[in-house]
Amino acid sequence: MERIGDFFAIVWAVLRLLYWKYWGSEPRRLEKNYGPPNNPKFISAAEAAQKIKSGSVVVASDLGITGWCSAIFKAVVVSFKRVGEPQGLVVEPIAGQGDRNRGFWSIDRWAEFPGLVSMWITGHHETFYRARQAADQGRIKMFCIPQGEFSQLFAALMKGMDQFLTKVGLKTFMDPRLGPGTRLGGNTTEQFVTVTPDGNQLCYTCPWPNVAIINATTADKHGNVSVKRCALYGEKFAAVMAVKVGNPKPGIVIVQAAYYVDELASEDIYIPGHLVDYVVIRPETPQAFFYSQRHPFWALIPNSGVNSRRALEVIKWICQIAKLTPRRTLKDNVVARIVVYLMSKILKIGDDGNIGVGLAEVVAYWMRRAGLTANLKIKIESGPEGGTPAPGPFFGGMIGPTKMYESWEVFADFMKGIAFAVLGALEIDQKGNVNLSRFGKLVSQFVGPGGAMTIMHGARNLFFVMRLHNEKNGAVRFVEKVMEVTFNADEALRAGKRVFYVTDFGALELTENGLKLIARMPDWTIERIRAVLPFPIIIGQDVEVLPQTVVTGQCFQLNLEA
Repeated sequence: MERIGDFFAIVWAVLRLLYWKYWGSEPRRLEKNYGPPNNPKFISAAEAAQKIKSGSVVVASDLGITGWCSAIFKAVVVSFKRVGEPQGLVVEPIAGQGDRNRGFWSIDRWAEFPGLVSMWITGHHETFYRARQAADQGRIKMFCIPQGEFSQLFAALMKGMDQFLTKVGLKTFMDPRLGPGTRLGGNTTEQFVTVTPDGNQLCYTCPWPNVAIINATTADKHGNVSVKRCALYGEKFAAVMAVKVGNPKPGIVIVQAAYYVDELASEDIYIPGHLVDYVVIRPETPQAFFYSQRHPFWALIPNSGVNSRRALEVIKWICQIAKLTPRRTLKDNVVARIVVYLMSKILKIGDDGNIGVGLAEVVAYWMRRAGLTANLKIKIESGPEGGTPAPGPFFGGMIGPTKMYESWEVFADFMKGIAFAVLGALEIDQKGNVNLSRFGKLVSQFVGPGGAMTIMHGARNLFFVMRLHNEKNGAVRFVEKVMEVTFNADEALRAGKRVFYVTDFGALELTENGLKLIARMPDWTIERIRAVLPFPIIIGQDVEVLPQTVVTGQCFQLNLEA
C-alpha cells in the first residue's frame, strides 16, 4: 500500500509540474483585481507596478525557487515596456531567488531589460543568470553582501540602524584589504563593506530599502497577512519593518497573497495591516517551485504530518524530470557516505548543525538513511528547523519541519555557535583555504557565498565536500592556491575548529602543519593519492581504510554517542 501511495504522489507531482511549466508559471490578466471591490488596499498586479517609482530600492524576501511574487514581477516589466516606468531600480533580493534562466517569472527577469535596474545586491548569485550576464555587459552594477550578513543587516535596518558590525568575512575576499569586498565587475565604484578603525571587524551597509515585495498565503480586509502555507519566512517581517519603521523616510509594502478572507484570527497574523500598503490577490501565488499557496507541498509546512520518506521520493523524481540540479553519481554518494561515517565518530546525540546546497544535499540524504537525522538538530539558514533539508529546486525548505524562524534569527543563532556544518567546495588549496564562491573571473562565473560565511564562522566541526575532478575539464580541484578565499584556514585554526575535506579518495583533516590524510577508500593507495595531489600532505600511521559499508552503501546504519 505504501508503494501505491508513493506512485500516486509522484504521478500527481509530475502532472502539477507539467501544468505549471506549460501554463501555470506565466502570470496572466495582470489588470484583474482578485481582491474585494471598493477596498483601496486591494489592487491588481498592474496597479502595484505603478506604485513603484523610478529609483526605488526594492527588497524581495525568500530564497531559491520559493516564495516568488511572480505576478508583480511580471507587471513591473510590462509597465516598463509600455511607459518606461519604473526605471533605475536598486534591487536587493537578499538570497538567490532566480530561475537559472529557465524562463519563469522570478525577479531575475528584471535584468533582461536595459534601464529597468541600475544596481543588484544579493548574497547568493548563482540563480541570477540574467543579472550576472547584465553585470558582465556593464548594464547593471552587481554587488555581493554575504547572505548571513545581509540578513542581519536587515535586522539592524528594522531597528533604525544603518550598519551591521561583525568579524565574519575578515581575511577573505570580503575583506577590502585583501579582496574586492562587495564589488563585482569593473563598473562598480560603490563599496558596501569597510574595516573598522581597530581592524577587527567589518562594517556592512546597503542602500536603505523603500519598497518591500512580500509573498504570503492570506490577507484580510484590514490588510493583515498570514504566511501559514509558506515554505520559509526568509526576511519577510524584517523587510517590512526596515521599509516602514526603520527607514527615516518610510516607503511602501506590497504583498502578493493567494487568499482573501474578511477577518484573520489574531494568532494567524504575521504582518499586521497597518504595515501593509497594498495587497495583490493572485490565485496562482507560488509556494515552492511549481506548488502554489492554494495547492502547496504540504511536507514543507510545519507539523503537517506528511510522510517524509514519501516527500523525499517525490522530490527525487522531480529533480530528475526537471533537470534543475546535477544528476548525482555513484562517486557523489560515496563522498556523502564518507562524511556521514566521520560525523558518526565526532558528533553527539542532540548536536545542532547546518547542511548546505549542492553535494551537501546528498549528505543529508545519507544521514537520514544511516539513522543520524533523528538524533541531530538540523537548522537551515532560510528559517525551517527540525526536519530533513529539502534538496534540489526545493532547497531552502525542509521536509517535515517542526518550527519556522526568519533568516536573520537563524544566522544570529549560527553566530552563537553550532556543532557542525556540511558545505560544498569549488577549490581547496595546500593551506586548507576553500573557494566556494567563484569558478572564473567574470561576474557570470561568480556563485556567491550565500550563507556559508556565517555558518563557517559559527561551526565547531566543518566538513567540506567536493568531487576530486572538475566535471567540465577534468582538472583536479585541489590546487596550490585558490582563486578566491571564501574560507580562511588559518583563522579556523586560531578559532580551534576541526576541519575535514572529503572527496573521492577519502578524507583530509586540517592541522597546523598542513593537510593530513585520515581515511582512504580501499581502492586508493597512499601512493595514488600523493600522485594526484599538486602539493604534499601529511601521512600518519593511523590512516583508516574505510569499511565496505561506506563503499557500497549496503547496511549503512550508524549511531551517535550520547
